[in-house]
Amino acid sequence: MRARNIKPSLFKNEILGTADPLLTILFEGLWCEADREGRLEDRPLRLKAEILPYRNDADINAMLNWLSEHGFIARYEVGDTKVIQVLKFSEHQRPHNNEVASVLPSMDAIQHNQGKKSAQPRKKALRSDSPSLIPDSGSLIPDSLMVPTEPVEPERSTALAKPAAAKASEVPDAVCRVFDHWRTVHHHGRAALDDKRRKLIRKALEHYSEADLCQSISGYLNSPHHMGRNDRSTVYTDLELLLRDSGQIDAGLKFYEQPPLTGLSSLTRRNIDATADWMPPEMRSAAR
Repeated sequence: MRARNIKPSLFKNEILGTADPLLTILFEGLWCEADREGRLEDRPLRLKAEILPYRNDADINAMLNWLSEHGFIARYEVGDTKVIQVLKFSEHQRPHNNEVASVLPSMDAIQHNQGKKSAQPRKKALRSDSPSLIPDSGSLIPDSLMVPTEPVEPERSTALAKPAAAKASEVPDAVCRVFDHWRTVHHHGRAALDDKRRKLIRKALEHYSEADLCQSISGYLNSPHHMGRNDRSTVYTDLELLLRDSGQIDAGLKFYEQPPLTGLSSLTRRNIDATADWMPPEMRSAAR
C-alpha cells in the first residue's frame, strides 16, 4: 500500500458521515491501493485482505457498490480487466515522483463493440460533493462550489470508440505491455520479445496481474544491488531474472512498496544497525 494524504473535510462529508464508518475506512484504503492515476484492480477479496483483514463480516463488494452509487468511485471493465477509479483522485492527491504510470486502462479506454459497449461506467451521476482528498491551500472547499452534475447517459459516456481503421492486432496484449514496460524502465530498448520471453511473461500472468508484474519490474529500480551497487558493479535487470519465479516477483513488489533506505551516510547506517535490536531495560531483564 502507498502513503496518501487526507483532508479534514472528509470527516464532515454528510454522505460518509451518516453511513457505516467502515465505508470511510474502505474509501481511504482505496487511495492507498490506487496507482498514481487513482486506478486499481477491482478485486474485492484482495481488497478485503489488504484494507479490512480483521472484519470477517464485511461485505466488500456491497461496500464498493455503495461507494460507486454515491459517486466516490467508478467501477468498470475493459476487456477482461476490472478496474476501480477513485473519482477526483488526480485533482487532490500528489503521488510520489517515483511512482510509475498506471498500467490499468482508464475509463476513456471503454470501447463499443457492435453497437454495445464492452465496458460501461455506472449510470449514477458523478457527485461533486464527494470529499476532496488533498488541500491545494489550507482551506476547505465551500459547499457553495459543489454543484451537482447531470447524470451520465450510457450513450453520452466520455469513452472514445476505436477508430474504424484500427485493427485488433494493433492493440498490444498484456504480454506485450509487460515486456514494453520492462524494456522502458530498465533501458533495454533493443531487446526483442522472443518466444522464450513471451512464455516467461505468460506464465507469470497465470499467478499475478499485469499491474503486479509491472510494479515488480519497477520495484527493482529501488534495489541498489540490482542496479549495479555490488562488488562486481554489474546491473542485474534481465527479464529472465526479474520474472524467474514467484520469489523474484514478490521481491520486486516489496522493493516497489517498501523501498530500502538509500542515500544515508555510513554513520547513520551504523546507528540504525546499532539500535535495531534495542529494547527497554525492563524488557531486557525479562528476556534473560
